[in-house]
Amino acid sequence: MLIQMIVVAILGVGDFGDGMFVRGDANYDGRVDISDVIVIWRNLMNQEHGLIACPDAGDANDDGELNFRDPLYILNYLFSDGSSPPMPFEKPGIDLTFDQLGCD
Repeated sequence: MLIQMIVVAILGVGDFGDGMFVRGDANYDGRVDISDVIVIWRNLMNQEHGLIACPDAGDANDDGELNFRDPLYILNYLFSDGSSPPMPFEKPGIDLTFDQLGCD
């Protein structure tokens, strides 16, 4: 957490560098909204595979997998007063959770 806060403080909001992302912002537009849900669904349904340049950003629940639970997590956050995505969220940061996902 401390490393992430230092990186965000140095690089600032919106300055996406190596491995920097906002969890849930699958389309890299700076917001977590319904468009991210659509991008994740389309990617998972293989209609447009490769839409998500940073699979870690699409892993909204940070379970280490990009799957159908991620768009549902975002929908729950947006419309059902669910939990916000885990860090890094709101400001770009790096993933401190070990998994096989990453950012291109």
